Amino acid sequence: MEQVTNKKMKIIFDFDNTLFDSMQLKSMFRDIARVNGFSDAESRAFYSAARNDEDGIIAITLDRYLEEVRTRCISENKQIDEKATRAAVDKIKKNGVDLLLPGAKELLKFCCNQNFDYHLLSLGVRSWQMEKMRWVGIDKIFTDSNTVFTVKEAGGKVEALRELFGFDFTGKNTVLFNDRADESDELLEEFSDLVVFLRRDERDERSSGKVVNDLLKNYGDRVFIAGNLSELLNSFINYAH
Repeated sequence: MEQVTNKKMKIIFDFDNTLFDSMQLKSMFRDIARVNGFSDAESRAFYSAARNDEDGIIAITLDRYLEEVRTRCISENKQIDEKATRAAVDKIKKNGVDLLLPGAKELLKFCCNQNFDYHLLSLGVRSWQMEKMRWVGIDKIFTDSNTVFTVKEAGGKVEALRELFGFDFTGKNTVLFNDRADESDELLEEFSDLVVFLRRDERDERSSGKVVNDLLKNYGDRVFIAGNLSELLNSFINYAH
């Protein structure tokens, strides 16, 4: 692993389920389906259907999920419960302010105070991601100058990092805070000097279990893993100093 140098460290933050509790948001999305008489399994299927366009591009937004529920109601000759649906949508918007993950504020404050070169690299529809950023108040930290969005799940973040830092970027003196072990594996393979701090979330199979163990086995001291951001911050402070 490359040692930290005196050169200004680059910090890359993923957004969904790294700083922002997207697993909780998905549950609130599913409430829209449930109040219209659909089962939990059906509500999850609706999310999967709304998540991507036919070409695999990430397309999920609140409006798109709502449209999916309306479409399913029509196909099953159900009358959508407008009052309950509106209440579920209003609840999402009202409670969005509480979806910043514990420890995120402290982690961001530390990185800002250290004057690192920090960026947000977010997978998702730009307008929807920005709305969520405004909910939790990090839109003042991450602006157009240090935020990059991609809707390509396969290889999109690799391309984005090369656009940010150049084609010869290796990840030297760069740390990524992420939650998905499968995605981190791709980035660690592509950028041989990159170091990843992974937030493990037992609610998401992409960031827990065997996939995390494989990441540790394959990349050793280039990966730091913890179950919450406070633990990751402590590890990062030791690493950075």
